[in-house]
Amino acid sequence: LHHLHHHDPSSAAYGEDMVVDEKTADDSGAVEAAVEDYISEAAAAAINAVHDSSAEAGLGAEVAAAAAAAAAAVINADGTVAAALGVPVDDHDEEDLKARRNQERRKRYREVKSDEALKAHAVVTDGLLEQGLHKGINAKSHELMLAARRLKDRQRYANMSPEQRQVYNAKRREQYHRQSENSRVKRRERERARYHALETEQAKERNARRARLERERYNRLTGEELEIKNRKRRERAAAARAKKEAALNHSVAAATAGTAEALIRQHEAEQLEDLTAATPDHGEVADASQEMPPPVPEDHAEVGVHHQ
Repeated sequence: LHHLHHHDPSSAAYGEDMVVDEKTADDSGAVEAAVEDYISEAAAAAINAVHDSSAEAGLGAEVAAAAAAAAAAVINADGTVAAALGVPVDDHDEEDLKARRNQERRKRYREVKSDEALKAHAVVTDGLLEQGLHKGINAKSHELMLAARRLKDRQRYANMSPEQRQVYNAKRREQYHRQSENSRVKRRERERARYHALETEQAKERNARRARLERERYNRLTGEELEIKNRKRRERAAAARAKKEAALNHSVAAATAGTAEALIRQHEAEQLEDLTAATPDHGEVADASQEMPPPVPEDHAEVGVHHQ
């Protein structure tokens, strides 16, 4: 019934002339439908123009300018359609038209702000990842940063050679065992401190509660689980007895070795004392040599014999 001729959506967005069939000028319903269709096409073209501008430029100011130009184009398009068709606009329709325009403006404003916020967030996140800072960001940004870090770690691991992976995995295992051991030590210290911090009555209540829970767990076990549990208890008891016996034997052997060594040292000391007592000093040997009579010459001995 009616024909709307325009070159392309962009030309309609910027308010170029539109040719309307004169035969349908008196048909108000068709004119209103034409106005609605034209406004919808203009709004769609405006939104496409906003997205095209944001994709090409990538800057917040240019995106906002494109959005403002698109909004002005929609307004001009509405006025052009109304003027070309010569349709009288009452107050109610004008209010609806303004409401639709404001709604479209708010929608485009939210889209522009959302794009700007995402771009700013990407810039901030990249800067934080490069600088190693994550202070003052929300939980979502922190999760994004951790995800990016995990991705970089996976890429770095994929680029490693087999030898580098082996060394890397060995370091990771060592670090894991060290952290686990530190955690166990700290947990034992906390439990020991909490254990000794309790009063007598509190300790009794705790022991009774532990015994009750242990009995309940034991009663809930099946036959196979009881057999496994009892076997492990027997093995632990046997290992504890063997360890205790080994420690006792070691202490006895050390004591025996120490006693034997002490006896040997004592015997050597006694032998040294006996030897010292049996050997005279140099002074005693000199006195004995002075007391001995001088030797008799052989001539004197022969003379004495001859006189007799």
